[in-house]
Amino acid sequence: MRKLVAILFGMIMLLGLSAPGGQEFAEQKPDRRYFMRQKLTRTQEALEGIVVADYAMVAKSAQDISVLCMDESWSVIQTMEYADRTKQFQRVADQLAEMAREENYEAVTLKYGELVNQCFACHQAMRGVVPGR
Repeated sequence: MRKLVAILFGMIMLLGLSAPGGQEFAEQKPDRRYFMRQKLTRTQEALEGIVVADYAMVAKSAQDISVLCMDESWSVIQTMEYADRTKQFQRVADQLAEMAREENYEAVTLKYGELVNQCFACHQAMRGVVPGR
């Protein structure tokens, strides 16, 4: 358990270093980068909720991620692989929200890890597919 908390804390610190600045973030246009930044922010909020055992925060953040996936601006890459990855990511976000509402700590931590792994896998797969990545 201590190892998990240490890993989660390290992820908060790492992700926190790349968090957007307040006013600058609010003024961005809703493009791919904006949505990726929104996803990162909501993922950080979910992690914070896990660390402090605020299940409502985790559930809200996960639900926000799921809603972001439905926005047409999210689907800027028009490939079947990206569409499939987005559906899978959304499914995991929905499961994370559900586990948080049930206050199931073990399941929440596992689903959070799965959610983050979905991000890593998609970004790795899309490198070279998306210009400027």
